[in-house]
Amino acid sequence: MLQQAQRAPAYFVGKHKESQSTLSKGTGKEVKPKSAVKAQVKVNSDCPIVRTGALVIDMGSGSCKVGYAGQPRPDSVVASVTGYPRWKNKQRIAVGKAVSTEPDLVLVQPTHHSIIVDWTAAEDLLRHVFYEDLKVCPEEHAILISDPPLSPTTNREKIAEFLFESFNVPAMHVSYQSVLAVYSYGKTSGLVVDSGDRVTHAVPVLEGYNLPDAISRIDLGGHDLTTYLIKLLGEAGNAFHEKCRYIVEDIKQKCCHVAPDCQNETKQSNQQHCVDYELPDGHIITIGKERFKCPEALFNPTLIETNQDGIHTAANISLRRVPPQVRHIMYNNVLLCGGSTLFDGFNLRFCKELYALSPHGCKPKIHAVPERKYAVWIGGSILASLHAFQSMWIRREDYDDQGPNIVYHMCY
Repeated sequence: MLQQAQRAPAYFVGKHKESQSTLSKGTGKEVKPKSAVKAQVKVNSDCPIVRTGALVIDMGSGSCKVGYAGQPRPDSVVASVTGYPRWKNKQRIAVGKAVSTEPDLVLVQPTHHSIIVDWTAAEDLLRHVFYEDLKVCPEEHAILISDPPLSPTTNREKIAEFLFESFNVPAMHVSYQSVLAVYSYGKTSGLVVDSGDRVTHAVPVLEGYNLPDAISRIDLGGHDLTTYLIKLLGEAGNAFHEKCRYIVEDIKQKCCHVAPDCQNETKQSNQQHCVDYELPDGHIITIGKERFKCPEALFNPTLIETNQDGIHTAANISLRRVPPQVRHIMYNNVLLCGGSTLFDGFNLRFCKELYALSPHGCKPKIHAVPERKYAVWIGGSILASLHAFQSMWIRREDYDDQGPNIVYHMCY
């Protein structure tokens, strides 16, 4: 899919720099990105052309994904958390998984429900990704960054200011996460059901544009499921401290599954569900019905003491809000995205629940690709690599002339 959408882009950095796709033209073969500068060709003694690849950023509440446009997967995936020394005489800043090993840190999450709220922490996180993980200079790369649905309008102005002023990028663009997720499926329309770390959205997208009046949102995601699993494991005699959350995250990803019928599964003996899990210290614990009780909260949020709708209900509400004349398009293109939809059995259960809520004679068609955890980033990788998109970049000179308000004219 990515190879089919790929067409070598022609983005010019500054006045004499242009980008190059990271997939070989015509063959679709992957070419590994090297340093920030890909190649240099002399046009004349005064005007060298430097070919560089655009970078794509998807900063979610759980993880920050960054990589070269044209690649099938992000080159860097780090946890969206920054750790600052508690004592001022220590200067080292920890990023990602390092925060769990460094002592005496004050942890700061740059985002809240995927919306950047701490710009200093976001800058420190991206500096680590650029200079430590990717070994690139952001001054030499155009950047496409994702923005969650229902985010404040002024947030895009701040993003433009953030990238141009803090990182001095030559060009940037902001695009909605839901639209990028649709592109990752090779489509331009569909209902995106995206369940991430902190929030779940159901967003109808029509020909590359969100339908804001039909968006549904529930403040529930992978983080809440991990917290619930800590509680369930504690009740079963396996107590975990909050500092061991990363272990419970691993248990959730490797051992949990969605039951087709939770009530029926609950009636079965615990032995039918038991699996062993080896802790980092070598001890082995046995996990039983907690395996399916944890992700059940996605469909029945009352289990975690919240009155919000389940993920299937949120999707159904969005489908019914869509204008009747395009509703069939949404029913035929229900697209699952986000890490919290990766549980074994999730697709089957989601289909069952959504079918039960759908009008008589209407059968939703649900799509779920294996790489949907990175759907937003992959969609950005595709978009930033297309010839037709290259005129959509907001260039530095445009920003200097018109200020951050230019995002309203170029990013929609």
